[in-house]
Amino acid sequence: MTRAVQYAREDGCPELVLTVDIDNRRALRYMTEHVADSALMVLSASPPDDRVEHLVTDTAEALAYKRAVNYREKYADGDKMTELRIANTDTDNPHPLSQLLTTADVDADLESSPLRFTGVRTEDHMTWYLLRADQAVCDAVTTAATTHELIEATTPVSVDDEKHQSRCQVGVETADIHRSLNTEGVSVVTVSATARMTEFLLHLPTDINVGDIIDIFRTRFPAMHLRSRQTIERESIDAQVFTELDEYQRQAIETATRMGFFSRPQGATAGDIANALDIGRTTFTRRLKSAETTVFTQLLNSQTESESIDD
Repeated sequence: MTRAVQYAREDGCPELVLTVDIDNRRALRYMTEHVADSALMVLSASPPDDRVEHLVTDTAEALAYKRAVNYREKYADGDKMTELRIANTDTDNPHPLSQLLTTADVDADLESSPLRFTGVRTEDHMTWYLLRADQAVCDAVTTAATTHELIEATTPVSVDDEKHQSRCQVGVETADIHRSLNTEGVSVVTVSATARMTEFLLHLPTDINVGDIIDIFRTRFPAMHLRSRQTIERESIDAQVFTELDEYQRQAIETATRMGFFSRPQGATAGDIANALDIGRTTFTRRLKSAETTVFTQLLNSQTESESIDD
């Protein structure tokens, strides 16, 4: 069985197009808002194997994309969101990032000032995070990763020689959690970690049940608990400027910003960011240019509208 998942827009609405070729005998094409129904139909006709697992993964990612699009369309003009801080402090079943820092045995000062990781991408079973820290910390983290079967890390790259700052990427096997969060329209803003605690800062629509989100984490980390919850104002620039970006454009411009592409001196090249996103350099630059054009156009339009009102 082979499959292809793609996105289409019909009548201005995002839809999932799922094409399945079963045993090379017939092609079944599904277009439905209820993606899970299509997946169940396919699974019922196919024996469980690695290919079926890939199908489920791709379907989940497609559903996450559609949920995110629907969320932006529904809440683009809203001015509220829920901000959660949830943490795992269970030393018997720690998050992989805490395991990594325990092995790395980095400076004890991190207990009062945790390392902060930002998400870059979810790939297969791995969630990849970007870490920017002192050169010695990055070296210790990447060395420690080699001792863990389910943790990977890239070679540190210097971003500021004077301050001895470097960046590296850390991959941990938690993709199932992040795909579930994406499906619910939840954004992982940052992850703060020490050897004893891993805390997630999340933004989510105000209509989502907080308990359901915590339960997603508890499937893997039963001791995950709520530390704080508040309703915050949505940044107006996000609603007015960034809502026109698709997922790939948003990912390109956010990752470029986090990795220091726009900083001087530059913290990362286009090739560095393309590697972080696991795409070609040409693909990254095309997405970034498209995102920049959209953002600047929206900003200029907003300014023109404001000036017209003032007149």
